[in-house]
Amino acid sequence: MDLTRRLIAVATLLLAVTTSVAAQGIIVPAVAPTRGDDSLYKLVVDPATHEGEGTHLLFDSTSVSVREDGGVIRTFRRVIQVLTEAGAATLREQQFTYSPGHQTFVVKWLRVVRPDGSVVSAAPTHVQESDVPAPISTSPVYSDNKVTRVSLSGVTPGTILDVAFAVDEHAPAMKGDFAQTYVFTPGPSIERARFTLEVPSSLLPRIREDNLDFKHVTRTYNGRTRYIWSRDRTPTVKRELFAADSDGVIMDVRVGGAITWTDVSRWYAGLARDRYSTTPGLSRVVDSLVAGAKSREDSIRAVHRWVAQDIRYVGIELGIGGYQPRMPDTVIATGYGDCKDKATLFVAALGHLGIRAFPVLLSINASAKRDMPTPQQFNHEIAAVALAGGGYRFVDLTSSFSAYGELPLNIEGGFGIIVFPDGRNEEVTIPVDAPSSNVQSTRLTGELTTGGKFNGYYDEEATGALAAGMRAAFASPPDSAQRATAARLVARKYFTSGEGDSLVAFNGRDYAVPAHVRLRIRDANATTSAGPVVLLNNPFAGLTSIAAAADDIAALPTRRFPIDASKMIGLRTEITEFRVTLPDGWHARLPSDLTARSVFGSYTATYSQQGRELVLRHELVGTGGIFLPSRVNELVGWLRSIGSDNVKLIVLDPPPG
Repeated sequence: MDLTRRLIAVATLLLAVTTSVAAQGIIVPAVAPTRGDDSLYKLVVDPATHEGEGTHLLFDSTSVSVREDGGVIRTFRRVIQVLTEAGAATLREQQFTYSPGHQTFVVKWLRVVRPDGSVVSAAPTHVQESDVPAPISTSPVYSDNKVTRVSLSGVTPGTILDVAFAVDEHAPAMKGDFAQTYVFTPGPSIERARFTLEVPSSLLPRIREDNLDFKHVTRTYNGRTRYIWSRDRTPTVKRELFAADSDGVIMDVRVGGAITWTDVSRWYAGLARDRYSTTPGLSRVVDSLVAGAKSREDSIRAVHRWVAQDIRYVGIELGIGGYQPRMPDTVIATGYGDCKDKATLFVAALGHLGIRAFPVLLSINASAKRDMPTPQQFNHEIAAVALAGGGYRFVDLTSSFSAYGELPLNIEGGFGIIVFPDGRNEEVTIPVDAPSSNVQSTRLTGELTTGGKFNGYYDEEATGALAAGMRAAFASPPDSAQRATAARLVARKYFTSGEGDSLVAFNGRDYAVPAHVRLRIRDANATTSAGPVVLLNNPFAGLTSIAAAADDIAALPTRRFPIDASKMIGLRTEITEFRVTLPDGWHARLPSDLTARSVFGSYTATYSQQGRELVLRHELVGTGGIFLPSRVNELVGWLRSIGSDNVKLIVLDPPPG
């Protein structure tokens, strides 16, 4: 993940207690609450009324204080009641991170107490700090963060963990940016929740409140303004299946500086401005890549394949490297880079060919909010190629097996900004492909013997965004042993016995080759005798998970969250087909066809026999859109209609005798 949120989020940093922390500078008094003056411990709850919770948050406080010099101090306090032994186990050992290069950190206190305030342990029993290791994986990330492991004693059911700490962001990556989100309804209820923002009175912060049922308080003193949000007994919120992210239920507050997307684009353009220059090294590589190209499109595809596949992904987030791309020559020499490195190299390479392309900042899960400008909303970068007739074609260079013109589904529909070299920007919504473009089809075609054996072929094919997964699986040609194992596993997946062989794969690195796999299945037991009839097993039967989802949704007394149709099937089409030639004179007793269409998607199941050929075909098509909770009964009905098509067996009538 790139363009990382360098300002520490509460979810990733709660504690960082080390002997070296003090050397960073004390930013808050190192004092602890006394036994008699802390009323928060009186908020303890009866564990019997919080069944299913291992711990319970009695007090949760986040305070953001913006200094005149642009620095930001974040102060946190958590008072956590331990309800069960399992809950205690989650608190005794913890691991957290911070960035000493631009943050100062200090603990006010960290202790375990009883509800009456008496101290069980006043400090951690053991603390160890180390660098964050770069994982040895396909996507390693190098950073200058520190990781701290803390061991606590005395944490048992009935005790309370009380911790207060502060982080001073003394060198923000972008001046004026202090974005922070506070969620009042994280799931289980909080006995007392408080969020505070304090800024110089001359600064008008950007504030977004979602679904709050209370008003904030504003106070001004000594040239500073404080905004206070406080609520007792926050509601318990349980996520529901297919809940929309923009839901109308979660209570949260988002605050940030008085910056615009233009400010963000100028800031990033300044960091990357000298990264797009053509150098002799870059020119030599690009010229060799396009030597055989016959068109502008061929040249772009050649450069795209090189950056996407030959430059491996490695995240470099050391200091300003979390935001600033490396020089293209450095990326070429090392053979690796992260998303911003790859996008920058791609833009520079096309620039050498006289083709205009630009970086695009966005969120990797399409969650960025258009009305809250901050670079912290962006953790990914792709590129936009300017088209001759206007508009852009977007390219994700980290998706190594997505062909030019294809995008991963997770970024489609998301908000982003195109950053031009002079700092201007264009706000865009990443295009969304129709479900008919993203098709996954699985087919079994063959013949049934009078002895009930199936002999035929298995074909699997994917198009659009779904092809990337299949291409990745065949990035390296399988050897003979791997082919044999894969063929056997596929055969046994659909039939209780039988052998698979003759697997025909494809080159997953060649975008021009369809993502298609074929293998042969022999002597697979496909039927069961039942007196005068034969029962044919339907290898694609079973939509029990869909029926179960309908039951889970219907079990809720009231639907609270809007329904996100894209979270059900997604913008994709799934096709399964069993096409089998029966022995002479055999006839199938066909189930009824089924068609289930709604705003949430469509499903069709057809059963037919023409001559000797029996065809069982299913097609499931997803869709997108956000729908009101009041349509939940329509959703349940549609899911149950699909689930009713659970034809596991087809009755076959052989000829008499």
